Amino acid sequence: AVWNADQIIGNLLPGVKFFKISAKFGDGLEALRAALTDLNGSRDIPDDGGIITQMRHKLALEKALANLTAAGEILGAGHSPELAAFELTEALDALDEITGRKIQDDVLAKIFSTFCIGK
Repeated sequence: AVWNADQIIGNLLPGVKFFKISAKFGDGLEALRAALTDLNGSRDIPDDGGIITQMRHKLALEKALANLTAAGEILGAGHSPELAAFELTEALDALDEITGRKIQDDVLAKIFSTFCIGK
């Protein structure tokens, strides 16, 4: 018997929906996008690629937003800019956790437990 790749995948993983996509040509991306939005329960996924895939990133962004809001309130109330600077520094620290400029110990532990590094 001669099978093509679609038949092989279909027989190996019966009942599992799979998508043929081409990152180079963009083929199949709309079907994949539709399936992902169905899983998400929402069709409101932005076209600009603004999807958060890690809970750690979501929490860091929420913390940064809270700090930025606090800084704005401090300045709006006429308080010392030094108080706002503290909140801005905290916001930057939260964003640095996403960009990798600041790495928490739990993130390092997860990396070393998940990946074989230096062996």
